[in-house]
Amino acid sequence: GNVLQEYLHTLCAVFPATMGAVTVGLLPAEMWLSPGGEKLPEKSTTTFTLPFTGIEVTLHLQDFFGLGVVYGALIAGVSLQLIGRRSSMALYDVLLTYTLAIHVWPGQASRLAMWNRMFMGIAVGALSAIIPIYVCEMSHHKLKNKLMLLLPVFVAVGASCGRAIGSAEYEAPLRSHVFGNVAQYVPLFACFCGCWATAHAFASCLIPESPHYLLGGTCWDDPDDGRVSYTMLRRERFDGGPTKRSSVSEQQIRLPWNPFCAPGILSDGKNRKALLTGIGYMFVNQVCGINISVPFMSRVLEMTGSCVRLQTLRSSLSIDVIQVIMAIIAMTIIDKVGRKLLLIFSVMLMSVSSGGLVVCFVLMKLKIDIPDSLDWLPLCLIGIYICAYSIGLSPMAWVVTSEIFSIQVRPYGMSITTAAHWMSVYFILYVRDGVFNAVKVDNFLISIYALGLLLALFFEFFTPKMHVGSLKI
Repeated sequence: GNVLQEYLHTLCAVFPATMGAVTVGLLPAEMWLSPGGEKLPEKSTTTFTLPFTGIEVTLHLQDFFGLGVVYGALIAGVSLQLIGRRSSMALYDVLLTYTLAIHVWPGQASRLAMWNRMFMGIAVGALSAIIPIYVCEMSHHKLKNKLMLLLPVFVAVGASCGRAIGSAEYEAPLRSHVFGNVAQYVPLFACFCGCWATAHAFASCLIPESPHYLLGGTCWDDPDDGRVSYTMLRRERFDGGPTKRSSVSEQQIRLPWNPFCAPGILSDGKNRKALLTGIGYMFVNQVCGINISVPFMSRVLEMTGSCVRLQTLRSSLSIDVIQVIMAIIAMTIIDKVGRKLLLIFSVMLMSVSSGGLVVCFVLMKLKIDIPDSLDWLPLCLIGIYICAYSIGLSPMAWVVTSEIFSIQVRPYGMSITTAAHWMSVYFILYVRDGVFNAVKVDNFLISIYALGLLLALFFEFFTPKMHVGSLKI
Protein backbone atom coordinates (compact mmCIF):
# COMPACT_ATOMS: atom_id res chain seq x y z
CA GLY A 1 0.00 0.00 0.00
CA ASN A 2 2.76 2.47 0.90
CA VAL A 3 4.66 1.67 -2.29
CA LEU A 4 1.54 2.27 -4.38
CA GLN A 5 1.02 5.60 -2.62
CA GLU A 6 4.61 6.56 -3.39
CA TYR A 7 4.12 5.67 -7.04
CA LEU A 8 0.94 7.77 -7.21
CA HIS A 9 2.64 10.74 -5.55
CA THR A 10 5.49 10.43 -8.03
CA LEU A 11 3.19 10.31 -11.05
CA CYS A 12 1.11 13.25 -9.81
CA ALA A 13 4.27 15.34 -9.46
CA VAL A 14 6.27 14.20 -12.47
CA PHE A 15 3.71 13.67 -15.22
CA PRO A 16 2.45 17.30 -15.36
CA ALA A 17 6.05 18.53 -15.49
CA THR A 18 6.94 16.05 -18.23
CA MET A 19 4.13 17.33 -20.44
CA GLY A 20 6.15 20.51 -20.91
CA ALA A 21 8.56 18.51 -23.07
CA VAL A 22 5.99 18.73 -25.88
CA THR A 23 6.86 22.39 -26.45
CA VAL A 24 10.57 21.52 -26.36
CA GLY A 25 10.03 19.36 -29.44
CA LEU A 26 7.23 21.38 -31.01
CA LEU A 27 8.78 24.84 -31.27
CA PRO A 28 12.19 23.92 -32.74
CA ALA A 29 10.45 21.78 -35.35
CA GLU A 30 8.28 24.72 -36.44
CA MET A 31 10.61 27.68 -35.83
CA TRP A 32 13.93 26.10 -36.77
CA LEU A 33 13.57 23.01 -38.94
CA SER A 34 11.56 22.16 -42.01
CA PRO A 35 10.05 18.68 -42.55
CA GLY A 36 13.25 17.48 -44.19
CA GLY A 37 15.43 18.80 -41.41
CA GLU A 38 16.74 21.79 -43.34
CA LYS A 39 16.74 25.29 -41.95
CA LEU A 40 13.51 27.07 -42.76
CA PRO A 41 13.75 29.50 -45.70
CA GLU A 42 12.94 32.89 -44.24
CA LYS A 43 13.44 36.23 -45.94
CA SER A 44 13.83 38.36 -42.80
CA THR A 45 17.53 38.83 -42.11
CA THR A 46 19.78 41.24 -40.28
CA THR A 47 23.44 42.01 -40.85
CA PHE A 48 25.80 43.30 -38.18
CA THR A 49 29.55 43.69 -37.75
CA LEU A 50 31.41 41.73 -35.11
CA PRO A 51 33.39 43.97 -32.73
CA PHE A 52 37.18 44.05 -33.04
CA THR A 53 37.12 41.94 -36.21
CA GLY A 54 35.07 43.90 -38.74
CA ILE A 55 33.48 40.66 -39.98
CA GLU A 56 29.92 41.04 -41.24
CA VAL A 57 27.48 38.35 -40.12
CA THR A 58 24.02 37.81 -41.62
CA LEU A 59 21.46 36.05 -39.43
CA HIS A 60 17.98 34.80 -40.27
CA LEU A 61 15.07 34.75 -37.86
CA GLN A 62 15.60 31.08 -37.05
CA ASP A 63 19.24 31.84 -36.21
CA PHE A 64 18.08 34.09 -33.39
CA PHE A 65 15.84 31.30 -32.15
CA GLY A 66 18.81 28.90 -32.19
CA LEU A 67 21.05 31.31 -30.30
CA GLY A 68 18.29 31.84 -27.74
CA VAL A 69 17.90 28.09 -27.18
CA VAL A 70 21.61 27.74 -26.36
CA TYR A 71 21.63 30.78 -24.07
CA GLY A 72 18.44 29.67 -22.32
CA ALA A 73 19.95 26.28 -21.52
CA LEU A 74 23.04 27.98 -20.07
CA ILE A 75 21.13 30.29 -17.73
CA ALA A 76 18.77 27.55 -16.57
CA GLY A 77 21.23 26.44 -13.89
CA VAL A 78 21.16 29.90 -12.32
CA SER A 79 17.37 30.05 -12.14
CA LEU A 80 17.23 26.50 -10.76
CA GLN A 81 19.40 27.53 -7.82
CA LEU A 82 17.81 30.96 -7.47
CA ILE A 83 14.06 30.28 -7.50
CA GLY A 84 13.77 26.49 -7.62
CA ARG A 85 12.55 23.88 -10.09
CA ARG A 86 8.81 24.45 -10.34
CA SER A 87 9.06 28.26 -10.22
CA SER A 88 11.62 28.14 -13.03
CA MET A 89 9.29 26.03 -15.18
CA ALA A 90 6.40 28.43 -14.55
CA LEU A 91 8.59 31.47 -15.28
CA TYR A 92 9.79 30.22 -18.66
CA ASP A 93 6.31 28.99 -19.59
CA VAL A 94 5.00 32.52 -19.00
CA LEU A 95 7.86 33.93 -21.09
CA LEU A 96 7.06 31.44 -23.85
CA THR A 97 3.37 32.38 -23.85
CA TYR A 98 4.25 36.08 -24.00
CA THR A 99 6.64 35.63 -26.94
CA LEU A 100 4.07 33.54 -28.80
CA ALA A 101 1.51 36.32 -28.37
CA ILE A 102 3.97 38.81 -29.87
CA HIS A 103 4.86 36.31 -32.60
CA VAL A 104 1.32 36.25 -34.00
CA TRP A 105 0.61 39.97 -33.59
CA PRO A 106 0.21 41.65 -37.01
CA GLY A 107 2.59 44.29 -38.29
CA GLN A 108 5.72 43.41 -36.30
CA ALA A 109 8.92 45.35 -36.92
CA SER A 110 11.76 43.11 -38.08
CA ARG A 111 13.96 43.97 -35.09
CA LEU A 112 11.13 43.15 -32.68
CA ALA A 113 10.57 39.83 -34.45
CA MET A 114 14.24 38.91 -34.11
CA TRP A 115 14.45 39.72 -30.42
CA ASN A 116 11.15 37.92 -29.87
CA ARG A 117 12.53 34.80 -31.55
CA MET A 118 15.57 34.94 -29.29
CA PHE A 119 13.49 35.16 -26.10
CA MET A 120 11.28 32.37 -27.40
CA GLY A 121 14.41 30.26 -27.83
CA ILE A 122 15.58 31.17 -24.32
CA ALA A 123 12.32 29.83 -22.88
CA VAL A 124 12.56 26.58 -24.86
CA GLY A 125 16.24 26.04 -24.02
CA ALA A 126 15.68 26.64 -20.32
CA LEU A 127 12.72 24.25 -20.18
CA SER A 128 14.77 21.56 -21.94
CA ALA A 129 17.28 21.70 -19.06
CA ILE A 130 14.87 22.20 -16.16
CA ILE A 131 12.31 19.48 -16.88
CA PRO A 132 14.82 16.55 -16.92
CA ILE A 133 16.29 17.68 -13.60
CA TYR A 134 12.87 17.89 -11.94
CA VAL A 135 11.82 14.50 -13.29
CA CYS A 136 15.12 12.94 -12.18
CA GLU A 137 14.91 14.35 -8.66
CA MET A 138 11.23 13.68 -8.05
CA SER A 139 10.93 10.20 -9.56
CA HIS A 140 10.72 7.14 -7.36
CA HIS A 141 13.94 5.20 -7.85
CA LYS A 142 12.03 2.20 -9.24
CA LEU A 143 10.21 4.38 -11.78
CA LYS A 144 13.01 6.77 -12.67
CA ASN A 145 14.18 5.07 -15.87
CA LYS A 146 10.66 4.80 -17.27
CA LEU A 147 9.68 8.36 -16.37
CA MET A 148 12.91 9.80 -17.78
CA LEU A 149 12.23 8.01 -21.07
CA LEU A 150 8.86 9.76 -21.22
CA LEU A 151 10.75 12.95 -22.08
CA PRO A 152 11.91 11.85 -25.57
CA VAL A 153 8.43 10.43 -26.20
CA PHE A 154 6.79 13.81 -25.61
CA VAL A 155 9.57 15.62 -27.48
CA ALA A 156 8.98 13.40 -30.52
CA VAL A 157 5.22 13.94 -30.26
CA GLY A 158 5.78 17.68 -30.14
CA ALA A 159 8.19 17.55 -33.08
CA SER A 160 5.68 15.67 -35.22
CA CYS A 161 2.96 18.22 -34.37
CA GLY A 162 5.34 21.06 -35.14
CA ARG A 163 6.29 19.62 -38.51
CA ALA A 164 2.70 18.86 -39.47
CA ILE A 165 1.12 22.13 -38.36
CA GLY A 166 4.14 24.35 -38.93
CA SER A 167 4.84 23.18 -42.47
CA ALA A 168 1.19 23.68 -43.37
CA GLU A 169 1.48 27.22 -42.06
CA TYR A 170 4.46 28.01 -44.23
CA GLU A 171 2.95 26.49 -47.36
CA ALA A 172 -0.71 27.47 -46.93
CA PRO A 173 -1.30 29.39 -43.69
CA LEU A 174 -3.98 28.02 -41.42
CA ARG A 175 -5.83 30.96 -39.91
CA SER A 176 -8.57 30.93 -37.33
CA HIS A 177 -11.59 33.13 -38.06
CA VAL A 178 -13.51 32.22 -34.94
CA PHE A 179 -12.83 35.49 -33.08
CA GLY A 180 -13.28 37.95 -35.92
CA ASN A 181 -10.82 40.17 -37.76
CA VAL A 182 -8.05 40.07 -35.15
CA ALA A 183 -7.98 36.28 -35.04
CA GLN A 184 -7.31 35.98 -38.76
CA TYR A 185 -3.67 36.77 -37.96
CA VAL A 186 -3.43 34.07 -35.29
CA PRO A 187 -1.87 30.84 -36.60
CA LEU A 188 -3.35 27.62 -35.36
CA PHE A 189 0.09 26.44 -34.29
CA ALA A 190 0.78 29.44 -32.02
CA CYS A 191 -2.64 29.15 -30.37
CA PHE A 192 -2.09 25.49 -29.58
CA CYS A 193 1.44 26.06 -28.29
CA GLY A 194 0.45 29.07 -26.19
CA CYS A 195 -2.44 27.21 -24.56
CA TRP A 196 -0.15 24.26 -23.84
CA ALA A 197 2.51 26.48 -22.25
CA THR A 198 -0.11 28.28 -20.15
CA ALA A 199 -1.55 25.00 -18.89
CA HIS A 200 1.95 23.77 -18.05
CA ALA A 201 2.65 26.99 -16.12
CA PHE A 202 -0.48 26.46 -13.98
CA ALA A 203 0.45 22.81 -13.45
CA SER A 204 3.97 23.84 -12.38
CA CYS A 205 2.48 26.00 -9.62
CA LEU A 206 0.49 23.05 -8.25
CA ILE A 207 3.18 20.34 -8.18
CA PRO A 208 5.53 20.05 -5.18
CA GLU A 209 9.00 21.57 -5.13
CA SER A 210 11.98 19.24 -5.27
CA PRO A 211 13.40 18.41 -1.81
CA HIS A 212 16.87 18.61 -3.36
CA TYR A 213 16.36 22.33 -3.90
CA LEU A 214 14.72 22.96 -0.52
CA LEU A 215 17.50 21.13 1.32
CA GLY A 216 20.13 23.01 -0.66
CA GLY A 217 19.97 26.07 1.56
CA THR A 218 18.92 29.13 -0.44
CA CYS A 219 18.77 32.58 1.08
CA TRP A 220 15.03 32.36 1.83
CA ASP A 221 14.16 28.67 2.02
CA ASP A 222 14.15 26.82 5.33
CA PRO A 223 15.68 23.32 5.18
CA ASP A 224 12.71 22.18 7.30
CA ASP A 225 10.59 22.69 4.19
CA GLY A 226 12.77 20.15 2.41
CA ARG A 227 12.31 17.61 5.17
CA VAL A 228 8.54 18.14 5.10
CA SER A 229 8.51 17.87 1.31
CA TYR A 230 10.42 14.60 1.43
CA THR A 231 8.12 13.21 4.13
CA MET A 232 4.97 14.13 2.18
CA LEU A 233 6.35 12.69 -1.05
CA ARG A 234 7.64 9.38 0.30
CA ARG A 235 5.74 8.92 3.58
CA GLU A 236 9.09 8.53 5.35
CA ARG A 237 10.65 10.84 7.91
CA PHE A 238 13.85 12.58 6.84
CA ASP A 239 15.78 14.08 9.75
CA GLY A 240 18.91 15.18 7.87
CA GLY A 241 20.73 11.87 8.07
CA PRO A 242 20.84 8.86 5.75
CA THR A 243 17.49 7.13 5.26
CA LYS A 244 16.59 3.66 4.07
CA ARG A 245 16.70 4.93 0.49
CA SER A 246 19.43 7.53 0.86
CA SER A 247 23.20 7.23 0.77
CA VAL A 248 23.86 10.88 1.64
CA SER A 249 23.03 13.23 4.46
CA GLU A 250 21.66 16.76 4.35
CA GLN A 251 25.14 18.20 4.92
CA GLN A 252 26.34 16.58 1.68
CA ILE A 253 23.57 18.35 -0.24
CA ARG A 254 23.93 21.81 1.25
CA LEU A 255 26.33 24.29 -0.33
CA PRO A 256 27.25 27.92 0.30
CA TRP A 257 24.39 29.72 -1.46
CA ASN A 258 25.65 31.36 -4.64
CA PRO A 259 23.40 31.07 -7.69
CA PHE A 260 25.82 32.78 -10.07
CA CYS A 261 28.61 30.22 -10.06
CA ALA A 262 28.94 26.48 -10.44
CA PRO A 263 30.73 25.40 -7.24
CA GLY A 264 32.70 22.23 -7.60
CA ILE A 265 31.80 21.37 -11.17
CA LEU A 266 35.37 21.93 -12.38
CA SER A 267 37.25 21.49 -9.11
CA ASP A 268 36.13 17.90 -8.56
CA GLY A 269 37.61 15.20 -10.81
CA LYS A 270 34.44 13.11 -10.99
CA ASN A 271 32.33 16.10 -11.97
CA ARG A 272 34.87 17.15 -14.60
CA LYS A 273 34.73 13.66 -16.08
CA ALA A 274 30.93 13.73 -15.96
CA LEU A 275 30.84 17.14 -17.68
CA LEU A 276 33.17 16.05 -20.48
CA THR A 277 31.20 12.83 -20.88
CA GLY A 278 27.90 14.71 -21.05
CA ILE A 279 29.15 17.21 -23.63
CA GLY A 280 30.73 14.46 -25.72
CA TYR A 281 27.59 12.34 -25.50
CA MET A 282 25.41 15.20 -26.75
CA PHE A 283 27.75 15.95 -29.65
CA VAL A 284 28.06 12.31 -30.75
CA ASN A 285 24.31 11.94 -30.37
CA GLN A 286 23.84 14.59 -33.06
CA VAL A 287 26.70 13.38 -35.29
CA CYS A 288 25.08 9.94 -35.45
CA GLY A 289 21.60 11.42 -35.40
CA ILE A 290 18.89 11.48 -38.00
CA ASN A 291 19.41 15.13 -38.98
CA ILE A 292 22.73 14.34 -40.67
CA SER A 293 22.44 10.61 -41.42
CA VAL A 294 19.15 10.65 -43.33
CA PRO A 295 20.41 12.81 -46.25
CA PHE A 296 23.33 10.44 -46.86
CA MET A 297 21.11 7.39 -46.60
CA SER A 298 18.63 8.94 -49.02
CA ARG A 299 21.31 8.91 -51.70
CA VAL A 300 21.58 5.13 -51.40
CA LEU A 301 17.83 4.84 -51.98
CA GLU A 302 18.08 7.14 -55.01
CA MET A 303 20.70 4.87 -56.55
CA THR A 304 18.36 1.89 -56.16
CA GLY A 305 15.58 3.76 -57.93
CA SER A 306 13.36 3.61 -54.87
CA CYS A 307 10.31 5.86 -54.87
CA VAL A 308 10.75 6.43 -51.12
CA ARG A 309 12.12 9.86 -50.18
CA LEU A 310 13.21 10.38 -46.60
CA GLN A 311 13.22 14.20 -46.68
CA THR A 312 9.49 14.76 -47.04
CA LEU A 313 6.84 15.65 -44.51
CA ARG A 314 5.31 12.16 -44.61
CA SER A 315 8.68 10.47 -44.09
CA SER A 316 9.58 12.87 -41.27
CA LEU A 317 6.32 12.11 -39.49
CA SER A 318 6.94 8.39 -39.98
CA ILE A 319 10.37 8.77 -38.38
CA ASP A 320 8.79 10.62 -35.44
CA VAL A 321 6.29 7.78 -34.99
CA ILE A 322 9.16 5.27 -35.02
CA GLN A 323 10.98 7.29 -32.37
CA VAL A 324 7.91 7.31 -30.14
CA ILE A 325 7.35 3.56 -30.52
CA MET A 326 10.99 2.67 -29.89
CA ALA A 327 11.19 4.96 -26.85
CA ILE A 328 8.12 3.23 -25.41
CA ILE A 329 9.76 -0.15 -26.04
CA ALA A 330 12.88 1.13 -24.28
CA MET A 331 10.71 2.10 -21.29
CA THR A 332 9.48 -1.49 -20.99
CA ILE A 333 12.88 -3.18 -21.19
CA ILE A 334 15.34 -0.76 -19.61
CA ASP A 335 14.93 -2.08 -16.05
CA LYS A 336 15.45 -5.66 -17.27
CA VAL A 337 18.48 -5.18 -19.52
CA GLY A 338 20.06 -2.11 -17.89
CA ARG A 339 21.18 1.21 -19.32
CA LYS A 340 24.66 0.18 -20.39
CA LEU A 341 23.53 -2.92 -22.28
CA LEU A 342 20.77 -0.96 -24.02
CA LEU A 343 23.26 1.69 -25.16
CA ILE A 344 25.75 -0.91 -26.40
CA PHE A 345 23.01 -2.78 -28.27
CA SER A 346 21.85 0.47 -29.86
CA VAL A 347 25.24 1.61 -31.18
CA MET A 348 26.22 -1.90 -32.31
CA LEU A 349 23.00 -2.25 -34.31
CA MET A 350 23.59 1.20 -35.81
CA SER A 351 27.09 0.12 -36.76
CA VAL A 352 25.88 -3.12 -38.38
CA SER A 353 23.16 -1.36 -40.39
CA SER A 354 25.52 1.36 -41.63
CA GLY A 355 28.05 -1.33 -42.57
CA GLY A 356 25.35 -3.11 -44.55
CA LEU A 357 24.54 0.15 -46.36
CA VAL A 358 28.22 0.52 -47.24
CA VAL A 359 28.16 -2.92 -48.86
CA CYS A 360 24.98 -2.06 -50.80
CA PHE A 361 26.43 1.25 -51.94
CA VAL A 362 29.72 -0.30 -53.10
CA LEU A 363 27.91 -3.06 -55.01
CA MET A 364 25.72 -0.50 -56.78
CA LYS A 365 28.71 1.73 -57.47
CA LEU A 366 30.57 -1.19 -59.08
CA LYS A 367 27.40 -1.90 -61.11
CA ILE A 368 27.18 -5.43 -59.81
CA ASP A 369 23.78 -6.91 -60.53
CA ILE A 370 21.68 -7.32 -57.42
CA PRO A 371 18.64 -9.61 -57.51
CA ASP A 372 15.35 -7.76 -57.68
CA SER A 373 14.25 -9.64 -54.60
CA LEU A 374 16.85 -7.66 -52.58
CA ASP A 375 15.73 -4.18 -53.64
CA TRP A 376 14.11 -3.79 -50.24
CA LEU A 377 17.41 -4.34 -48.37
CA PRO A 378 18.72 -0.71 -48.29
CA LEU A 379 15.39 0.62 -47.05
CA CYS A 380 15.26 -2.14 -44.43
CA LEU A 381 18.79 -1.27 -43.24
CA ILE A 382 17.86 2.41 -42.97
CA GLY A 383 14.81 1.44 -40.93
CA ILE A 384 17.00 -0.67 -38.63
CA TYR A 385 19.39 2.26 -38.18
CA ILE A 386 16.56 4.63 -37.23
CA CYS A 387 15.07 2.07 -34.82
CA ALA A 388 18.45 1.38 -33.22
CA TYR A 389 19.13 5.10 -32.77
CA SER A 390 15.66 5.69 -31.36
CA ILE A 391 15.73 2.87 -28.81
CA GLY A 392 19.07 3.66 -27.19
CA LEU A 393 21.41 6.47 -28.16
CA SER A 394 18.75 9.15 -28.64
CA PRO A 395 16.38 8.71 -25.66
CA MET A 396 19.10 7.67 -23.20
CA ALA A 397 20.82 11.06 -23.56
CA TRP A 398 18.61 12.66 -20.92
CA VAL A 399 18.67 9.60 -18.65
CA VAL A 400 22.47 9.47 -18.56
CA THR A 401 23.29 13.17 -18.37
CA SER A 402 20.76 13.88 -15.62
CA GLU A 403 22.38 11.42 -13.21
CA ILE A 404 26.13 11.50 -13.83
CA PHE A 405 26.61 14.71 -11.81
CA SER A 406 26.72 14.94 -8.05
CA ILE A 407 23.69 16.47 -6.37
CA GLN A 408 25.41 19.74 -5.55
CA VAL A 409 26.29 20.67 -9.14
CA ARG A 410 23.53 18.84 -11.02
CA PRO A 411 21.66 22.01 -12.10
CA TYR A 412 24.81 23.55 -13.55
CA GLY A 413 26.06 20.32 -15.11
CA MET A 414 22.72 19.55 -16.76
CA SER A 415 22.47 23.15 -17.91
CA ILE A 416 25.86 23.02 -19.65
CA THR A 417 25.26 19.62 -21.26
CA THR A 418 21.84 20.73 -22.53
CA ALA A 419 23.46 23.82 -24.04
CA ALA A 420 26.00 21.49 -25.66
CA HIS A 421 23.10 19.51 -27.14
CA TRP A 422 21.56 22.59 -28.76
CA MET A 423 24.96 23.86 -29.91
CA SER A 424 25.50 20.49 -31.58
CA VAL A 425 22.13 20.78 -33.33
CA TYR A 426 23.02 24.31 -34.44
CA PHE A 427 26.46 23.18 -35.65
CA ILE A 428 25.09 20.18 -37.56
CA LEU A 429 22.52 22.35 -39.35
CA TYR A 430 25.22 24.72 -40.59
CA VAL A 431 27.89 22.22 -41.62
CA ARG A 432 25.61 19.48 -42.95
CA ASP A 433 25.26 20.85 -46.47
CA GLY A 434 29.01 21.32 -46.75
CA VAL A 435 29.67 17.83 -45.41
CA PHE A 436 27.04 16.41 -47.74
CA ASN A 437 28.79 17.94 -50.76
CA ALA A 438 32.36 17.29 -49.63
CA VAL A 439 32.15 13.77 -48.17
CA LYS A 440 31.29 10.71 -50.20
CA VAL A 441 28.40 8.60 -49.04
CA ASP A 442 30.44 5.46 -48.55
CA ASN A 443 33.07 7.34 -46.53
CA PHE A 444 30.40 8.82 -44.27
CA LEU A 445 28.74 5.46 -43.69
CA ILE A 446 32.12 3.87 -42.94
CA SER A 447 32.72 6.63 -40.40
CA ILE A 448 29.38 5.89 -38.73
CA TYR A 449 30.27 2.19 -38.71
CA ALA A 450 33.61 2.87 -36.99
CA LEU A 451 32.08 5.40 -34.61
CA GLY A 452 29.48 2.85 -33.53
CA LEU A 453 32.19 0.36 -32.61
CA LEU A 454 34.13 3.01 -30.68
CA LEU A 455 31.00 4.05 -28.81
CA ALA A 456 30.33 0.45 -27.82
CA LEU A 457 33.83 0.25 -26.31
CA PHE A 458 33.36 3.60 -24.59
CA PHE A 459 30.04 2.64 -23.02
CA GLU A 460 31.53 -0.65 -21.84
CA PHE A 461 34.73 0.64 -20.24
CA PHE A 462 34.68 4.42 -19.77
CA THR A 463 31.13 5.57 -19.02
CA PRO A 464 30.99 7.04 -15.50
CA LYS A 465 28.60 5.32 -13.15
CA MET A 466 25.37 6.98 -12.18
CA HIS A 467 26.04 9.06 -9.10
CA VAL A 468 25.07 7.05 -6.03
CA GLY A 469 24.94 10.11 -3.77
CA SER A 470 21.22 10.65 -4.19
CA LEU A 471 18.15 10.81 -2.04
CA LYS A 472 16.60 8.24 -4.40
CA ILE A 473 13.29 9.92 -3.87
